[in-house]
Amino acid sequence: MILKRSYFAVKALTGMVLLTGYSQLAVAVQMFVSPSNNNNVTLSFFPNANETLSDLNNIVCPGGVVPSIKPGTTVSSCEVPNNGTDQYRADYRGTAVDGRLQITPNLELPDESIKQAFAEACRGASEGSALATRCQEGFADANAAASAMAPSQVTAQVGQIIKISGSQVRNVRMRLNAVQRGIKNPLSLDINGKKYQLNGGGAGDETDVLQDGRIGVFMNGRFQTADKKQTGFEAGFNSENFGVTAGVDYRFLDNLVMGLAFGYDNTDTTMNKGNQEINAFTGMFYGNYNLAHDMFIDWAASYSDLGFDAQRTISYVKANNTVFNGVVKGAPNANEYNLNAGFGKNFALGAWLFTPHVRFDYIELNIDGYKEQGQGQDTGLELQYKSQVARSITSTAGASVAYAVSTPWGVLTPEVSFDWQHEFLNDATKIFGSLANVNNVLVARSNAPDRDYFNLSGSIVGTFAEGRSIFLSYEARLGQSTIASHLVQLGFRIPF
Repeated sequence: MILKRSYFAVKALTGMVLLTGYSQLAVAVQMFVSPSNNNNVTLSFFPNANETLSDLNNIVCPGGVVPSIKPGTTVSSCEVPNNGTDQYRADYRGTAVDGRLQITPNLELPDESIKQAFAEACRGASEGSALATRCQEGFADANAAASAMAPSQVTAQVGQIIKISGSQVRNVRMRLNAVQRGIKNPLSLDINGKKYQLNGGGAGDETDVLQDGRIGVFMNGRFQTADKKQTGFEAGFNSENFGVTAGVDYRFLDNLVMGLAFGYDNTDTTMNKGNQEINAFTGMFYGNYNLAHDMFIDWAASYSDLGFDAQRTISYVKANNTVFNGVVKGAPNANEYNLNAGFGKNFALGAWLFTPHVRFDYIELNIDGYKEQGQGQDTGLELQYKSQVARSITSTAGASVAYAVSTPWGVLTPEVSFDWQHEFLNDATKIFGSLANVNNVLVARSNAPDRDYFNLSGSIVGTFAEGRSIFLSYEARLGQSTIASHLVQLGFRIPF
């Protein structure tokens, strides 16, 4: 006999067992559990009505744990001691043809929630409605249909927006790097036989040739690609982001610069069973203050207004073995706040410059609730989503190394940088909504993010007479288990 619906777990995270897939289990076929937190894990099998489960045995673990039947029930359970490294095996032997395996601490599943909500909605469906038609058609496989209805694509909304915000800040940070080096930089350069220092000087000095004026104008553009693997709860996707940032700043003091910047982003994302476009407009206040001993601090605060155009396809096999295909669309709005601050110090040796730095970033994202609309016709399966809130706090520690090369027409400065980032928040989230008249349905959930990852970048900056400059940079994200990201930036600045 086949257990038609059983779940297997591969690791535990933040006190919950993470279910990363589904598996049909035949009689005596094993389920493997590899917990990684410090809690014991309890496995329980709940047969459906009129079905029996004769035994749950052969638990391989220290101490020889044996299964038990809860008195007065058909529920068979065993508690698995967890030392964070052992893998345990459970064999299922019995006559059950359907049922549910529960792993506690309990983890709700969107597919199950959608399936139950659909059954409840069908009981109240209006005659002749699209929902009533879906109910009458039925499914060849209820579990596959529920999986098709569950919008795993919506979890990409939070991740994509946080990426957009980070890109805008990164554009401004390129300007801040130029500002703090232009204000106080101990490099001494030789151009056409003349000595120039980038740490300032009196009016009319040769040092002014490479200096910013009081007013600086800059524009940065970028192109970023990202590929995300599909996980247990989240759809995989490929995305392309085009963005531009323009700003103007003023040097209020010799060691203090503050300014305003404005940015636009367009992100197109293609994923399994859907696609998404995001348009974002960002306003930002930023500044840099140079301290004694070649130390500096910089900061930025931004607000973003975002609009989505999200589309997903629902496709499953009906009871008569024909295929239902439907398309639904949603257009939520969102806003985002970003605060960040950094500290660093320049160490110079001849034409070399070494700059260690630390930064902290806070992001708060608010996505409005919205309702999907059927495209072409109502599907009866449109969902209404509740509003979402997501927060992220990251720390960044790293360093850059630059080398200034003098030429007859200016200075070329190649630079490499390596950062370690740690995510403190942005935990796994649940997204709730409603299907027809059934409220508070768990429609999607995300996996927990990678807590630690790295950024490796390289750039080259050309600095010309009167402080004009142009730069080109490339950055790659390393160490994330499911995401590969590549970023190219190009920009210029003109002082006045």
